[in-house]
Amino acid sequence: MQTLMETIPTLREESTPQEPTLEAKKPEQAKSSERKNRPPEEPPVLPSALVEKLKTLSIPEQTFLLLEEIEKALAPRPPLYKLFWDLRRHLLSLSKDPYFTENKTFWDRLHGLTQEARRLKEVLAEESAFAQEQIDLAIQAIEKDLDEQEIPAYPFDANALEGIIPLSQNVHFYLEAQGELILLNAYASRVNSLRKELAKLPLRMKAKNALFDRLSALGDKIFPRRKELIQEVSEKFSSDIQEYVKSVQPSRLSPRDFGFVKNSIKTLQSLAKSLTLNTLAFNQTREILSHLWDLLKGAEKEKYAERDAEIEESKKLLEGLVAQGTAIIDEWKGGNKTIQEAEKQLEELQGQARRTRLDRHHVKEWKDRFVSLRFPLDQELDKVAAEKRSLDEKREQERAEKITLFKNEVKKIAEGKNETALEQLEIDLANINQRLSTIGLTKNEKIDVDKDIRNIRESLRIRKEEALLTLSSDDKLKLDSLKEVLTNRLQRKKEIRDRLEELRKAKGSTGFDFEQALLLETQIQEERQALEEINDSIETIEEAIESLCK
Repeated sequence: MQTLMETIPTLREESTPQEPTLEAKKPEQAKSSERKNRPPEEPPVLPSALVEKLKTLSIPEQTFLLLEEIEKALAPRPPLYKLFWDLRRHLLSLSKDPYFTENKTFWDRLHGLTQEARRLKEVLAEESAFAQEQIDLAIQAIEKDLDEQEIPAYPFDANALEGIIPLSQNVHFYLEAQGELILLNAYASRVNSLRKELAKLPLRMKAKNALFDRLSALGDKIFPRRKELIQEVSEKFSSDIQEYVKSVQPSRLSPRDFGFVKNSIKTLQSLAKSLTLNTLAFNQTREILSHLWDLLKGAEKEKYAERDAEIEESKKLLEGLVAQGTAIIDEWKGGNKTIQEAEKQLEELQGQARRTRLDRHHVKEWKDRFVSLRFPLDQELDKVAAEKRSLDEKREQERAEKITLFKNEVKKIAEGKNETALEQLEIDLANINQRLSTIGLTKNEKIDVDKDIRNIRESLRIRKEEALLTLSSDDKLKLDSLKEVLTNRLQRKKEIRDRLEELRKAKGSTGFDFEQALLLETQIQEERQALEEINDSIETIEEAIESLCK
């Protein structure tokens, strides 16, 4: 019992929450010296309710109750060491009673509770040391992150602000400021959490104060900058919101614009939650945007009322247009108008409808009604067009037959050009040229006929030249004949070259199919050969003239 009484002050010192220790027990001499220098202990302080209850109990009952309360003081984590030692000291103050002299069970139980308190104290000290180490590591991590952490580039969706002026003009400021605030908010939260956790730990005051000093140094880097940024963002956001609200005039908005402005307000309200604003700026922003929302609802209601009136007016205009169209069709069916007059008046009515301010739904309805009104007229026009196409086809067929007959006649004359008399061949060529100008050949058809006509013309010239060459043996007459022949052949050469150039240009165009292109190539080759032949004949005549002139 004496041993337990001597250890009470030591256990009370070790159980102090602010100064946990894991040191080994000191030698008995050191303990004795420490006890002598220790100031006198204060009397134990018990709960008033417990003190009143103890007054009504006997010594054994008080002992049992105090042991129960001691066990309860060790139950929480961390244990209630001060209450534990106060209860124990009060219980030991009762131990002078004879009841305790031979009560070994009491002393064993009290000793066990004391050992348990010491064991819990050591465990708590280990846990506190571990927690102190973890807090130190957390502080080191924050210190390192503050110097190395990159600011988030896109803390919110900047695309949502597109078209919302002036916020879209200052979007880079908000992105940079909010990105930095996200980091500062995270660090501020971590620092505050570490402070709260550190305040709860039963560490020595020196160690705890050192950690608090480091947290304060971190706070000096975080909280002033965070406060400054929040103030800047709040002032800028409030100013931009006020400017935006001033730029929106609900009375001048069209029905299509209401949806865009409403979406813009929702976007700004969402952005106000995303940005780190002070309470004043956040509340003002919400009030301003809510007021603008109410104004929009009232203006939208008025616009829809005006819209309903416009739709009703548009409906009356549509009915008037339909009535005019029906009257035109009825007059045409009754024989009072020709189909051309009815079509012209319907087109004028369609132009009038385009100039009439119809609602977009009524515009679509008018298009459908107009098609229905024109349907019988279009059927009649289709019938007339079909008859015209039939007549045109018949005329085209007659023309094709006429052209085929003409081609055959030209071909027949070209084939018999050498047997036909010179005078008759001239007559036939003149007749062909006359009919060629009146028959109306297309470009492709003319190409087919030109080959035979050129053969006839060439044959006629050759035969004339031969006749000139054989007119007389007189040199002078022959020279005149040669010169005339040379003139004719030079003219012929010019015609061949012009014709060759024309064929080359025709070949370069894209208006012919493969067959026509092949025909053009054949004619080009023939013209080239004719050009070579006429060049040879010109050289022959020039040599004959030169020989006569010597």
